[in-house]
Amino acid sequence: MPATMNISLTEPLKRFVDQQVREGGFSSTSDYVRELIRERRRRAAEDTLRNLIAEGLKSGPAEAVTPAFFAAQTQASARENAAQVIKPVRQRPQAAADIAAIADYMRKDSRVAALKFVDAVEAAYELLSSHPAGGSTRHAALLPELPAPLRFHPIKGFERILIYYFDLSKAVGVIRVWDAARGLEALIADEP
Repeated sequence: MPATMNISLTEPLKRFVDQQVREGGFSSTSDYVRELIRERRRRAAEDTLRNLIAEGLKSGPAEAVTPAFFAAQTQASARENAAQVIKPVRQRPQAAADIAAIADYMRKDSRVAALKFVDAVEAAYELLSSHPAGGSTRHAALLPELPAPLRFHPIKGFERILIYYFDLSKAVGVIRVWDAARGLEALIADEP
């Protein structure tokens, strides 16, 4: 449900807003104010992008990218991975059932696709084990009562299939493996 906000305006400003609503084809003052806010957000995003590009351009002349650059990046990543704590992945029985159901469904059309899916889930679990904070928290606000923010991560090669999980202190807790085509409302409704 949308939040309500009251705004106090002087009489001249109120007349101006009323005129803008009439002449601008807005259905209400709220529509007009929402459009002002959307436009300001767009301008702020455009300003941010302009600043990022300007910063990049000011950083100096472009240099050739060499294999040495990538080798240095690979070495830095290897050092970070060696120092990184890997968390075990623990899955709820429903997550295991989700994986089995999706693989069974795929197997009807292609055993190869089903095997690739299972391999992709395993690779995704390995990734979550070493990078548990990498998943999106976009849906966390829907379930604020959970012990940690709800995260989701798409399965590579099967991007519409999402792993829903928590990044807990000692483990990655997988709750569901869900086909986004089935809708988020259905996922929430399936939870006990």
